[in-house]
Amino acid sequence: MKCRFGDKKRLILIVLIAVGCLPVAGAITAIIGLCAAYELKDHDARTKFTRHLQELERGGYIRVKSRNGKKQYVATNRGLRAHSHIQLQISDIPKQKKWDRTLRVVTSDIPVEMNSVRKQVAIKLKGLGFVRIQRSVFAHKYPCNDQVESIKQHYGLKDQLILFESSSDDLVRAYTKAVKSEKTTKTKGRVKTSNLTS
Repeated sequence: MKCRFGDKKRLILIVLIAVGCLPVAGAITAIIGLCAAYELKDHDARTKFTRHLQELERGGYIRVKSRNGKKQYVATNRGLRAHSHIQLQISDIPKQKKWDRTLRVVTSDIPVEMNSVRKQVAIKLKGLGFVRIQRSVFAHKYPCNDQVESIKQHYGLKDQLILFESSSDDLVRAYTKAVKSEKTTKTKGRVKTSNLTS
Protein backbone atom coordinates (compact mmCIF):
# COMPACT_ATOMS: atom_id res chain seq x y z
CA MET A 1 0.00 0.00 0.00
CA LYS A 2 1.43 3.37 -1.00
CA CYS A 3 0.72 6.43 1.12
CA ARG A 4 -0.63 9.07 -1.22
CA PHE A 5 0.13 12.14 0.81
CA GLY A 6 3.17 14.42 0.90
CA ASP A 7 5.92 14.75 3.46
CA LYS A 8 4.28 17.50 5.53
CA LYS A 9 1.03 15.55 5.80
CA ARG A 10 2.99 12.44 6.76
CA LEU A 11 4.68 14.51 9.48
CA ILE A 12 1.33 15.73 10.76
CA LEU A 13 -0.02 12.19 10.83
CA ILE A 14 3.03 11.18 12.88
CA VAL A 15 2.56 14.21 15.17
CA LEU A 16 -1.06 13.18 15.79
CA ILE A 17 0.21 9.72 16.69
CA ALA A 18 2.81 11.21 19.05
CA VAL A 19 0.32 13.41 20.92
CA GLY A 20 -2.08 10.54 21.40
CA CYS A 21 -4.76 11.23 18.76
CA LEU A 22 -3.78 8.02 17.00
CA PRO A 23 -2.51 4.78 18.54
CA VAL A 24 1.24 4.51 19.07
CA ALA A 25 2.88 1.16 18.38
CA GLY A 26 6.09 2.19 20.11
CA ALA A 27 8.48 4.84 21.33
CA ILE A 28 10.15 5.25 17.90
CA THR A 29 7.02 6.82 16.44
CA ALA A 30 6.63 9.15 19.40
CA ILE A 31 10.23 10.39 19.11
CA ILE A 32 9.91 11.00 15.36
CA GLY A 33 6.56 12.68 16.00
CA LEU A 34 8.14 15.09 18.46
CA CYS A 35 10.90 15.91 15.95
CA ALA A 36 8.22 16.52 13.33
CA ALA A 37 6.32 18.83 15.72
CA TYR A 38 9.50 20.82 16.33
CA GLU A 39 10.16 21.12 12.58
CA LEU A 40 6.68 22.54 11.99
CA LYS A 41 7.27 25.51 14.33
CA ASP A 42 8.05 28.11 11.66
CA HIS A 43 6.43 31.57 11.35
CA ASP A 44 3.23 30.41 9.61
CA ALA A 45 3.19 26.85 10.95
CA ARG A 46 -0.33 27.12 12.38
CA THR A 47 -1.85 27.97 8.98
CA LYS A 48 0.09 25.21 7.20
CA PHE A 49 -0.72 22.73 9.96
CA THR A 50 -4.47 23.50 9.72
CA ARG A 51 -4.38 23.24 5.92
CA HIS A 52 -2.64 19.86 6.01
CA LEU A 53 -5.05 18.60 8.66
CA GLN A 54 -7.95 19.56 6.39
CA GLU A 55 -6.28 17.71 3.51
CA LEU A 56 -5.84 14.63 5.71
CA GLU A 57 -9.51 14.86 6.61
CA ARG A 58 -10.56 15.23 2.95
CA GLY A 59 -8.33 12.30 2.06
CA GLY A 60 -10.13 10.14 4.62
CA TYR A 61 -7.11 9.63 6.93
CA ILE A 62 -8.63 11.40 9.94
CA ARG A 63 -12.04 12.67 11.00
CA VAL A 64 -12.93 15.46 13.37
CA LYS A 65 -14.97 14.64 16.44
CA SER A 66 -16.48 17.25 18.73
CA ARG A 67 -16.10 16.52 22.43
CA ASN A 68 -17.20 19.01 25.11
CA GLY A 69 -17.10 21.75 22.46
CA LYS A 70 -13.50 20.91 21.51
CA LYS A 71 -12.20 19.44 18.26
CA GLN A 72 -10.59 16.04 18.49
CA TYR A 73 -8.89 14.22 15.62
CA VAL A 74 -9.60 10.53 15.28
CA ALA A 75 -7.93 8.12 12.85
CA THR A 76 -10.05 6.40 10.26
CA ASN A 77 -9.24 2.85 9.12
CA ARG A 78 -7.38 4.39 6.18
CA GLY A 79 -5.39 6.58 8.59
CA LEU A 80 -4.49 3.59 10.73
CA ARG A 81 -3.28 1.71 7.65
CA ALA A 82 -1.20 4.74 6.63
CA HIS A 83 0.22 5.00 10.15
CA SER A 84 1.13 1.33 10.06
CA HIS A 85 2.81 1.79 6.65
CA ILE A 86 4.80 4.82 7.85
CA GLN A 87 5.87 2.99 11.00
CA LEU A 88 6.98 0.05 8.90
CA GLN A 89 9.18 2.36 6.80
CA ILE A 90 10.82 4.16 9.73
CA SER A 91 11.35 1.26 12.11
CA ASP A 92 14.94 0.04 12.31
CA ILE A 93 16.39 -2.09 15.06
CA PRO A 94 19.11 -0.11 16.86
CA LYS A 95 22.38 -1.95 17.44
CA GLN A 96 23.58 -2.36 21.01
CA LYS A 97 27.19 -1.89 22.12
CA LYS A 98 27.24 -5.41 23.51
CA TRP A 99 24.98 -8.39 22.79
CA ASP A 100 23.29 -9.69 25.96
CA ARG A 101 23.38 -13.31 24.64
CA THR A 102 19.57 -13.25 24.37
CA LEU A 103 17.84 -13.90 21.07
CA ARG A 104 14.55 -12.30 20.04
CA VAL A 105 12.73 -15.05 18.19
CA VAL A 106 9.76 -14.58 15.86
CA THR A 107 7.68 -17.60 14.92
CA SER A 108 4.92 -17.37 12.35
CA ASP A 109 1.87 -19.47 11.61
CA ILE A 110 0.52 -17.73 8.50
CA PRO A 111 -2.09 -19.74 6.55
CA VAL A 112 -1.27 -21.07 3.06
CA GLU A 113 -3.94 -18.82 1.50
CA MET A 114 -1.93 -15.81 2.79
CA ASN A 115 1.25 -16.94 1.01
CA SER A 116 2.03 -13.48 -0.41
CA VAL A 117 1.79 -11.98 3.10
CA ARG A 118 4.14 -14.70 4.42
CA LYS A 119 6.71 -13.76 1.75
CA GLN A 120 6.37 -10.03 2.50
CA VAL A 121 6.81 -10.63 6.24
CA ALA A 122 9.93 -12.75 5.60
CA ILE A 123 11.39 -9.99 3.37
CA LYS A 124 10.64 -7.34 6.02
CA LEU A 125 12.17 -9.42 8.83
CA LYS A 126 15.31 -10.07 6.77
CA GLY A 127 15.50 -6.36 5.93
CA LEU A 128 15.50 -5.62 9.67
CA GLY A 129 18.43 -8.01 10.17
CA PHE A 130 16.57 -11.12 11.31
CA VAL A 131 18.15 -14.46 10.43
CA ARG A 132 16.02 -17.43 9.40
CA ILE A 133 16.74 -20.39 11.69
CA GLN A 134 13.96 -22.63 10.40
CA ARG A 135 11.26 -22.21 7.76
CA SER A 136 8.97 -20.06 9.96
CA VAL A 137 11.43 -19.10 12.70
CA PHE A 138 13.52 -15.92 12.59
CA ALA A 139 15.91 -14.56 15.24
CA HIS A 140 17.58 -11.22 16.04
CA LYS A 141 20.23 -10.28 18.61
CA TYR A 142 18.75 -6.96 19.72
CA PRO A 143 15.42 -5.80 21.27
CA CYS A 144 12.78 -5.37 18.56
CA ASN A 145 9.32 -5.39 20.18
CA ASP A 146 8.18 -2.16 18.46
CA GLN A 147 9.29 -3.32 15.02
CA VAL A 148 7.61 -6.73 15.29
CA GLU A 149 4.44 -5.06 16.64
CA SER A 150 4.44 -2.77 13.57
CA ILE A 151 4.64 -5.78 11.24
CA LYS A 152 1.81 -7.51 13.12
CA GLN A 153 -0.39 -4.41 12.89
CA HIS A 154 0.41 -3.70 9.26
CA TYR A 155 -0.37 -7.21 8.02
CA GLY A 156 -3.15 -7.96 10.54
CA LEU A 157 -1.23 -10.84 12.14
CA LYS A 158 -2.25 -10.43 15.77
CA ASP A 159 -2.22 -14.17 16.54
CA GLN A 160 -0.09 -15.52 13.68
CA LEU A 161 3.19 -13.84 14.68
CA ILE A 162 4.72 -14.56 18.10
CA LEU A 163 7.81 -12.89 19.56
CA PHE A 164 9.69 -14.34 22.51
CA GLU A 165 13.16 -14.08 24.05
CA SER A 166 15.50 -16.97 24.74
CA SER A 167 19.07 -17.50 25.90
CA SER A 168 19.00 -21.22 25.10
CA ASP A 169 22.43 -22.56 24.08
CA ASP A 170 20.81 -24.68 21.34
CA LEU A 171 19.09 -21.62 19.91
CA VAL A 172 22.26 -19.51 20.03
CA ARG A 173 24.14 -22.32 18.22
CA ALA A 174 21.39 -22.54 15.57
CA TYR A 175 21.49 -18.74 15.15
CA THR A 176 25.30 -18.66 14.83
CA LYS A 177 25.17 -21.48 12.27
CA ALA A 178 22.47 -19.66 10.25
CA VAL A 179 24.49 -16.40 10.30
CA LYS A 180 27.60 -18.24 9.00
CA SER A 181 25.52 -19.96 6.32
CA GLU A 182 24.07 -16.60 5.18
CA LYS A 183 27.55 -15.04 4.99
CA THR A 184 28.83 -17.99 2.92
CA THR A 185 25.86 -17.73 0.53
CA LYS A 186 26.41 -13.95 0.11
CA THR A 187 30.14 -14.47 -0.54
CA LYS A 188 29.44 -17.17 -3.16
CA GLY A 189 26.89 -14.87 -4.80
CA ARG A 190 29.49 -12.08 -5.05
CA VAL A 191 32.09 -14.47 -6.51
CA LYS A 192 29.62 -15.67 -9.17
CA THR A 193 28.70 -12.08 -10.08
CA SER A 194 32.35 -11.04 -10.38
CA ASN A 195 33.03 -14.07 -12.62
CA LEU A 196 30.21 -12.99 -14.93
CA THR A 197 31.45 -9.41 -15.16
CA SER A 198 35.15 -10.27 -15.67
